[in-house]
This record gives sequence, C-alpha cells and structure tokens, in this order.
Amino acid sequence: MKLIRSATLSLFVLMAACTSEFQGNLKEYVDTALPRIMAQQEQKLGIKYSGAPQIAVFSGPAGASSAVADYDSESGTMKVYSRRNFSEKGVNRSLSHELGHYYSDSLLKLRGFQKGLNSDSTLNIQDLRNRREILRKSMIAEGIAEYFSRNTLDFLRDCRNISLGYNDYTDRFKDRGVESGEFVTNAFLNNSYCLVAPILETDIDQGIEYLATHPPNENQLEKLRSYQEQAKKEFTVLAR
Repeated sequence: MKLIRSATLSLFVLMAACTSEFQGNLKEYVDTALPRIMAQQEQKLGIKYSGAPQIAVFSGPAGASSAVADYDSESGTMKVYSRRNFSEKGVNRSLSHELGHYYSDSLLKLRGFQKGLNSDSTLNIQDLRNRREILRKSMIAEGIAEYFSRNTLDFLRDCRNISLGYNDYTDRFKDRGVESGEFVTNAFLNNSYCLVAPILETDIDQGIEYLATHPPNENQLEKLRSYQEQAKKEFTVLAR
C-alpha cells in the first residue's frame, strides 16, 4: 500500500524480530517464493491472479522503517528491502501481505476503478492533521492485506478478543498488539483484519469492491462494531 510507506510500514506491517536470519540471495528467494505463495493464496482464498507484480530489490526504505517489502501501486512493483536480515517466515509474511495489496489494486482496476485501493500517496499516518481520515481509509486496505497474510500462513485469525474499539479522546485503539511465535502485530493491524474479515469470508472479490467503496466514515471510527454489523447486513444482500 502506498502510504508514504517508508514512514508508515514501521507502524502498519510490524514484522517479527528475527531469531534466525534469512541467509542467501534475497531476490533469488523472492523469485522462487512469490509464485508459491500466490498459488497457496489461490487455493486457500479461492482467488485467481491475473498476473504478478514486478520485483525490485533495494538496500532499504527511507527513514527508520523496518519494512521487509512494500507495494508501489502506481508502478505495480513490489519493493523488497535487503538492508536488514529477516527470517524466512518474516519474508513470507511480508510477501503474503503485500500480495493482498497487489491483488486488491489489480481487481479494482479491472472492475473500472481508475485508481486502486492503495494508490493515495497523501496518506501519512504521522500527519496528525488528517489522522482520522487516514485511519478510516487505511483500515480497509491494511485489513485486506492482513486477511491475505493471516489466511495464507494460518495465524492470528481469532477475533473473539478484539473489541474494534477506538478511543477518540486518547486517539488510540483500545486493543493491544499480539505476539504469535515470530509474528508481532499492533492494535491497528488486529482491528483492521477483524473489521474486514467477515465481509471477505462471504465473498472475497465482491467484498474487496464493497469495502473499497463503503469504508467507515469519520463519525464511525468510534463505532466500528456498529459499522461492521451494518456492512455485513448490506453485503449479505448484495452478495446473493
């Protein structure tokens, strides 16, 4: 997702601190792993890729980002960063997540949207002047990408303890981050995944289009559970 990603992926895509460093040629590994992960996603999610993103390896993202990779919507390129050492599982998680951005962008463009879901380069989570606008839009895009990642690798899919609670006074999500083995997630990612999961589980392609065109409005940020229930009812009718 292009969210001035060098600044935001350190917040949005929190990969594990690697206990076993990834060794070998990263580009070579990604070239082999990407089609394998795409095939897994096609089988597990019931989707069909119409192509594959271009891969480019860079020494590292700008700033203090700890990103393994990010997806550039405008060029359709997945940027992989070799500056840091990552575990193989960490690389797979990042690729699975970024493929969610690639797939949703590609699907929306094929369905006539001029821009994909992840193409707004003005979204900067560190700009507090438009933080609420950023959150309501980016929850959809990041939630979809997390849905791809968590279902591909089968982790942290239990939303029973996620409140979908956002506190306007503190400007924070009420839920905490979660650790699962090597993987670490923050409250934003957990809430984003749990927000969109019921829609995508009904019909992933139609769900992506619905969520992209029906994100929560600014007033619904503190009422995400209510938004989700309304969205499920509307989408159940549309998906028949």
